[in-house]
Amino acid sequence: MRKRLSIPFILLASIPLFSVAHSAGACTGFAVYSGDSAWYGMNFDYPESSEIGFTVSAHGERIVFRMVFEAAETLFSTVAQVRELLGEVLLVHAPFPTLHLLVADPGGNALITEVGDVGNAVAEMEDDFLVMTNFRNADFTGLSRDLVSGVGADRYITASSLLSEFEGIVSPLEVMYVLSKARSEDEVFVTRVSMVFDPSSAWVRCAGVWELL
Repeated sequence: MRKRLSIPFILLASIPLFSVAHSAGACTGFAVYSGDSAWYGMNFDYPESSEIGFTVSAHGERIVFRMVFEAAETLFSTVAQVRELLGEVLLVHAPFPTLHLLVADPGGNALITEVGDVGNAVAEMEDDFLVMTNFRNADFTGLSRDLVSGVGADRYITASSLLSEFEGIVSPLEVMYVLSKARSEDEVFVTRVSMVFDPSSAWVRCAGVWELL
C-alpha cells in the first residue's frame, strides 16, 4: 500500500524547479518554454488583510524562493523526481483548503498533480506551456480550452490563449503581460503581486523591477 502524502498550504518556487500550490479561488501560475529558454509566471491573489512574506534561502547549490504558509520538508530538482514520488505516495487533501500543484523544470518538463478519486490525478503539458488556476485540470485533459469551466476558467483561458499566440523567443515582458491580463478581480482574492521567474539565472521580476536572488 502506498504512503499517503497530505498537501499542505504552501507556495514554493525553487530554482531550477518551479512548484506552486493554489487554494480555491486564488492565484494563476504557468510555465512556458521557447527554444532553450524557460519562464515561470505567477499571480499571487490574496485578501488585503493577509500578511504574506517571501523568503530566499540556499539549499546546497540551489537558491529557493518561497511564499510559505507551512514549511516544505522535501525539495526536488526535476519533474522526473516528482513523478517518481507520485508512484510511491497517495496524495490526500489537508482539512482545508483543497489544493493542486504545478511542477516545472528548465528542461521543458511540467505537470499538474491533483488528488484523484482513486489514485493521483496528473495533467500533462500538451503544448510548450502549462497553465493552472483553480479548477480541477484532470477533468479537462485533451479538451479545447474553450470547454474549460469552473473557478478560474476565465483566467485560464486568457493566459493559455495569449501564450499560444507567442512565436519565437518569449521574453519576460511578454510573460508579465500575460500575468497582467490574467489578473484576478475577485472582491476578496485580488492579484496583489505578479512575478516572472528565470530559472537559468535565478532572477525574479516583480512589479517591473529586476532583483537578483
